[in-house]
Amino acid sequence: SIEACLCVQVGATMHNVLFVMAGAHALAAPAAPSLYVVGCGVLGRATCRLWREAHPGARIIGETASTASHAELERLGATPATRAARGTPAKCANVLFCAPPSAYGDEEYAAEVTEAARSCWDGSGAFLMASSGGVFAEDAGGVVDEAGATLDTPRARKLLGAERAALAAGGAVVRLAGLYTRDRGAHGYWYKQGEVRAAGDGSLLNFLHYDDAAAFAARALEARVADEMLLAADGSPRTRAGCVDAVARHPLFRDR
Repeated sequence: SIEACLCVQVGATMHNVLFVMAGAHALAAPAAPSLYVVGCGVLGRATCRLWREAHPGARIIGETASTASHAELERLGATPATRAARGTPAKCANVLFCAPPSAYGDEEYAAEVTEAARSCWDGSGAFLMASSGGVFAEDAGGVVDEAGATLDTPRARKLLGAERAALAAGGAVVRLAGLYTRDRGAHGYWYKQGEVRAAGDGSLLNFLHYDDAAAFAARALEARVADEMLLAADGSPRTRAGCVDAVARHPLFRDR
């Protein structure tokens, strides 16, 4: 269950590492705490949907950079907002920060996390930043945990700086494995290449469906995790060749 994963944090990376997580289950429904999602894209919208199902009376705000997805957010029962207009809706008990690092400069990303905690969170629930298992340095199929060594690359430094900002604000961080849906993710990209070079050292790749990531995030918020580093993957690591072979057998890709 998600509860077991939060208590026993078994770790790994998005790149070539064993990573274990129990399956996602339905959320509990104690009260109707409000939720503010910063960077409400695929993961954010999936979390809004689960939160609405579990907490029918809750106030949910989905913040985006533009208004392009606002109609969809309204259909999910969330109130759309833009980053430019932040501050108009009241703060919420819970905040999920899942804005992509690519939208910000190196120093701006950590500052944006700090600002989101200040301007969107009332402190009564939990603040969770969605990060990436790609910050881990392990790349030979080994097992890592929350204290695993991290990379010293520009992208990793940006993410690690934002993680520190989330923890400093009293929040928590979840490092997610490679996110995917049926139509979105590395599997589709590799399949389109026609030929994929497979490493011969047994390296493993870890994945996590967006819906499972949303369930994990929502459960972590419900549990009011704070000052914690969490890791999440689907528990089924694959080689790159194994991933592509599985995709080739799926009806969506088989005849392409």
